[in-house]
Amino acid sequence: MRFITRSVEVYGDNAMSDGMVRKWVRMFNEGRESVHDEARSGRPSLVSDDLVRKVNERVRDDRRFTISDLSLHFPRFQ
Repeated sequence: MRFITRSVEVYGDNAMSDGMVRKWVRMFNEGRESVHDEARSGRPSLVSDDLVRKVNERVRDDRRFTISDLSLHFPRFQ
């Protein structure tokens, strides 16, 4: 929970709420394997399998990879 509180301090309104974090944790504990949202009308997801692969590779290359590093290596999400 300290991580979530710190995230709100750092990322403000862009931080995921406690309730949403709990929802995602529950869904993964129930067997969900995809990070993609379910299909729905509206704006399409920016997350692709290729992006997930690239982020995984970057994290495996450097375990000290931070969210700030993410914005430097993947600038289209700023």
